[in-house]
Amino acid sequence: MNESSFTRIRNFLTVIIGGTLSGILIVLVLLYTYGPSDTYKAQNVLLSPDVLEKLWYNTTSASTQGQMNRFTFKEIEFLYFDQDSSRYISHQVPLSSYGEFYRLVKRDLGVANDEGLEKEFDQTPPASILIKATTNGNVRTISENFQQIQFSQDSNVYRVELKEEEKSDSWAYFTHNGIYNKVMKILQP
Repeated sequence: MNESSFTRIRNFLTVIIGGTLSGILIVLVLLYTYGPSDTYKAQNVLLSPDVLEKLWYNTTSASTQGQMNRFTFKEIEFLYFDQDSSRYISHQVPLSSYGEFYRLVKRDLGVANDEGLEKEFDQTPPASILIKATTNGNVRTISENFQQIQFSQDSNVYRVELKEEEKSDSWAYFTHNGIYNKVMKILQP
């Protein structure tokens, strides 16, 4: 084998190995940056006020007895425990107030779910936002909770219910400093 053939083979192998290693490095960087994880952005999990007022979807469920029904946005309900009366109080929330809440938390990043976070919500949460949808069926009107957001009173944690086909009880957890008091200030009448 002469010198030029050896040099050409060495250069060829250098290009192949260098290209392969560069490709692997790019894939690893992309997976690290954009790869699957337990973190969510709140704005990607919560419905924005603009989308909410136009919300409609078709679904079948136990409440619809297996029939396909079209649901549309009905209302936003805020449910909280009143310490003075020792009972839960529920009232409708204007879309503008929900918009204020959405703007407050939309940049929050989710945290990995662990048993410690779930224990924050073992008992009935002291405050929840319920986004409700309804049908305008021919026979009867059916209402259901489309999304639920729960707040923990003793920490800076809140969680948003995820609708996944395989899982019946799936949540995305977020932290926001003083979220319970801020939500009470925004949504309590």
